[in-house]
Parts: sequence; C-alpha cells; structure tokens
Amino acid sequence: MLKHLYVKNFALIHQLDLNVGSGLTVITGETGAGKSILLGALNHILGQRADLKSLRDTSQKCVIEGEFEIEPYNLQAFFEEQDLDYSHQTILRREILPSGKSRAFINDSPVNLTQLKALGEQLVDIHSQHQTLLLQDEGFQLNILDYFSGNHSLLDDYQKAYKAYKKAQLTLNKRKEEQQKALADQDYYTFQLNELEELKLDELNQEELEEELNTLSHTEEIKTVLYKCTEALSGEQNGVHSTLNELLNDLRKISGYSETFASYAERMESVRIELEDLAAELEDKQSDLEHNPERIITLNDTVNKLNALQQKHLVNTVEALIAKREEFRGKVEDVASIDDQIHVLESEVEQLQEQVNALAQQLSEKRISHREALQKEVENLLHQLGMPHAVLAVDIKTVPMYGLGIDEVDFLFSANKGNAPKSLASVASGGELSRVMLSLKYLLSRLKKLPTIIFDEIDTGVSGGIAAKIATMMQEMAAEMQVLTITHLPQVAGKGVHHIKVYKEVSEETTETQLIHLSEQERVEELAKMLSGDQPTEAARSNARELLLGAS
Repeated sequence: MLKHLYVKNFALIHQLDLNVGSGLTVITGETGAGKSILLGALNHILGQRADLKSLRDTSQKCVIEGEFEIEPYNLQAFFEEQDLDYSHQTILRREILPSGKSRAFINDSPVNLTQLKALGEQLVDIHSQHQTLLLQDEGFQLNILDYFSGNHSLLDDYQKAYKAYKKAQLTLNKRKEEQQKALADQDYYTFQLNELEELKLDELNQEELEEELNTLSHTEEIKTVLYKCTEALSGEQNGVHSTLNELLNDLRKISGYSETFASYAERMESVRIELEDLAAELEDKQSDLEHNPERIITLNDTVNKLNALQQKHLVNTVEALIAKREEFRGKVEDVASIDDQIHVLESEVEQLQEQVNALAQQLSEKRISHREALQKEVENLLHQLGMPHAVLAVDIKTVPMYGLGIDEVDFLFSANKGNAPKSLASVASGGELSRVMLSLKYLLSRLKKLPTIIFDEIDTGVSGGIAAKIATMMQEMAAEMQVLTITHLPQVAGKGVHHIKVYKEVSEETTETQLIHLSEQERVEELAKMLSGDQPTEAARSNARELLLGAS
C-alpha cells in the first residue's frame, strides 16, 4: 500500500508530504483546490509521460516520490526479472528536469518508464470515469470473469502450455521450411559431393602428383642427362672414378710424410665413396625411368581435375577441398535428419495441442458455469446503486484458440426496463459505466489482493441513499485493502478512517496547493460545510457528528 507521497515543484505544489494510512482515506476540498494535482503527481510515479508544463518553477527540477509497502503482493519475481533490488519498503521516484527530460528510479536504481509503469500497475489502481473505458476492452472483461470463476491458476497452466505449443509449432514450421530449401538444393549438393568424392581426395598428395607428372613428361631428357652423368663418373677411359682412384693412390704415397697429407687422402677417400654412391643411384634411376604415356594421361587428368575443383571452390589445397566435401556431405545428410526431426516435432506439437485444447475446454466450461452468478452479483449491486432495472449479460462466444483460451467475452448492459442488453460501449452513459466498474471492483476486492485503489470523484451526480451505498461499499473494500477516494459527498467523507483536506493558499505573489490531516473536530466542521455551505449551522454540525458516529 501507499505509505508516503512527497511532491516538490509540481503544478501548484511547492512542496508537500502526505502520509497515508491503511483503510479508507477520504480527500475533500473545493473545486480547483488541487485534488486532481495529487492524482497527477501520483500518475507520474506510475509511469505517465511528463513535460515542462508539470514544473511549478521551470528553473528547478520537480521531484515526486512514493513509498509503498509491497510485501503482500508477491512481487519478488518482478524485481528479479528486471534485475532490481527488492525491498518490502519500495520507493518509486520521478524527476523532471528543467531541460524537459525526466528520470525514473525504483529503490534508487534507474529504470525506464515501461518498467516503472509495469510495477506501478501492480501497486495502485486509479478508478475514474476515464478508466471506465477499460470496461469496453474484451481482455479486461474476460479477466473479470476469470477472477470470479477462480480461473487464474488454470489460466496460468493454459498460458504456459499454449506458449510451449506455439513455440513447438514455430520450430516445426521452421524445420519444414528448411526441409523444402534442403530438398530444392539437394541435387546441387549431391552433384558437388559426388564430384569431390570421385577424386578420392584422402589418398592424394598434390605435390607428389605434380612431381611425378613433370618427371614422366620429360623422361628422355632426364635419362640423357643421367646417362651422361653416369658415364662422366664411372666411365672406364676418362671417368671421374678412375681419376680419383689414381689421385688417391698418389696421396697415400705421401701421407706418411705429414698428417696434413694423410688428411687429404682421407678426404679424397670420402669424395670417392660419395661419387661412387651417386653414380650408383644415377644408374638405378636411369634404369627405373620408362616412358609411360598412359600414366601421364592419368596424372594429367587427376591434376587438371584437382586444379579445376580448387579454382571452382576458391581454395588452393587438398585439405580445403576435403573440408568442402564434408560440408556438402553434411548438407546431403541433413535432408534425411530433418525428416526424422519433423516426425518428432509433429508428434510433440500434436501432444501439446491436445493438452492445450483440454485446458482451454476446462477454462471455457468454468467461465460458462460462473457467468450467471457474476451477472446476478453485479445486477444486485447496480440495483442498490440506484439502477433498479439494470441488466448485465455476459456473452461468451467460441473463437479460434489464442492466448486466453477459446472464449471471447462481451459484457452486455441495459439500464432501462424492456430494453435488450447491448455492448456496454454502445448503451451505457459515463455515470452508468462508472457504477458498473465500481460494482466489479467491489467484487474483485473479495476475490483477490487488489493494490491500493483510488476513486476519483466516481460519486459525482449521486446523492442520498445511493451515495450512502457507495460509501458503504468503499468502506467494506477498505477492510481488505487501502482505499483513497476524492469526494464531494459528506456521506462518503464521513466513512473515512482518515480525512485529508486539500486547499489553496493564496498570497500576493503565488497560489499554492496545501493539504492537512483533519482532526476529529476539524472533520465535523468540514462535513458540516459540505452539508450546508461555508457557514454551517448547528444542525449541520449535528448531522456531521451523526455521519462520523455511524461510520465508526
């Protein structure tokens, strides 16, 4: 509930502090004194947009702060979702700067207006003739019926199941779209895969292939060179091998004369051995080489295909082509796996649909079974509020499944005897809508833990017994919740546990809105003025005392 409201530099308010108690608080004051300004300030901390017109002094910032006791409302989940610090004593603050910008805070944490409004809607319900437009909203009407039917736990189960169903349906549709695309591309991917698989890439070494092709393509030239080298090294007449043997023998003859000569002989021996090995390898290689036209054709074909595929796929290694092959293989295999996934998803969607349908049917049955009781309850209250021929009919139509079930609800109303009930929006006046809304809020206060509710002059245009009934209804609601009401009726004002008077204080330079918590004696005087005017009589004071006595 609202415990404290602080306002600074807002409209006609220079600065004020308002402490609010539990139960019924009445707010009175002359027309234009500033009662609506209090509501305006409160609306700003509940998420209403602001501009410079809100500032009393445009050179100073405006500050509006409300302290709420929120423990009964189970709002911890909201604070966790919004990443905000939770406290039983929560403060909503709004600052409007001279620049026209505004800032919002929840427990000193900066928030946006959407977050502020989302929390504010769960803390304060401002009931005015303007708010009766909600009655024309089918979602609001259905919400009323669900509370009356005790459906909120069932509705929560339905909405969770419906959300899961729609999510699974969306996933199924997405996979079907992917399947269609995969099927359309399957021939292309299969062709690319087959083309890459034909080359047996895992067995290929591109450098070795190209080297073998170069060698086979120049066999005669290579054999000629190798023969020439072999003859030069091992030829019997002028071969290097024979010359080295002769030189080595000469070096050995002088090696005994010096270690230096001996080392020359050793080195010459090493050269001779190396050249002998080289000559043997050259001869072997020469013998191995054979002109093989068929092998050349095969190698040319493989290398050309390899180069063409690398150019086609914009890569330059066999490893990169293997990666491409695996990519195409995965896409081809995806078509088969998507089929399996779709079968699983179709089964899941079918099961969820059955579950959602069953819950929707349960919701609908409970709504239908409780609508007559809701109609009678509301009609009974409207009769007590001076509308003896009022009729409320709750029309329920079956519609395709959506987020609230399979029902579409329309409240039909008639205030006059003999007139068939029609949609509230088309037949009810502002005053009638206001009484219908009051009746519904009265019923809701018995069914759920409503937040603080503020009635903004909803008793306008009524008097006598009807005013007394409205006052009694508010008093009964206040036994379960905090109720604030702005009123001009002494019958309503007399029911309050707390009484706040709003007035204007006019000086030579300024006009300011002020307020005061009235004492018991001050309440007598205020009620007497409301009964008989600015100069109350003793009879009026006596009536005022009776009103206060009757409220206690």
